[in-house]
Amino acid sequence: MRLVRSFTFLAALPMASLGFSGVARGEEPPQKTAAPPQNAVALDLGLHVVGLGYQRTLSPRVAFFGALDWYVPWTQTTSTLDTMGAVVRLRPFFFLLQDAPRGLWVSPFMQAGFARADRAGETRVGFAGAVGASVGYALLLAERIYLSAGIGAQLHAVRIRGGDGGPSFVGPYVHADALVGYAF
Repeated sequence: MRLVRSFTFLAALPMASLGFSGVARGEEPPQKTAAPPQNAVALDLGLHVVGLGYQRTLSPRVAFFGALDWYVPWTQTTSTLDTMGAVVRLRPFFFLLQDAPRGLWVSPFMQAGFARADRAGETRVGFAGAVGASVGYALLLAERIYLSAGIGAQLHAVRIRGGDGGPSFVGPYVHADALVGYAF
């Protein structure tokens, strides 16, 4: 009989402990929130660029983005596709109110590469580059679709060898960009 009582007591201990938990009272156990994605592959859709890039979250509020872009400064030239080239764009994103890669951000950037243009009947190659900053907002749809858009200002320059006039230019200009990609 003593053995039966001991067994009953041991079997009742786990049942009694359930009475002290929220599960026994019909409450949901606390859910762990999944960490946001740390990486994204994105189309870089800027005012003068279209390309493919990669973004990596470095800390809860900082991400770094790099892209290889086809570059066409169509707002600065008389013939839309006369001047074109390729640039590498690098930029950190500083997320102000939420953890990366979501929310309001500010981002300085730099891009550099080459451009080609026709000058005096010849195709010539030169430098293309810009430095600037923008402010924008990023969001994740279904935790995987990465969307980001921003606007700012830049010092934008193209220098084609063989003269100082068009298609070469330098000056402050509006900067607009968007990223559309897959986060993982």
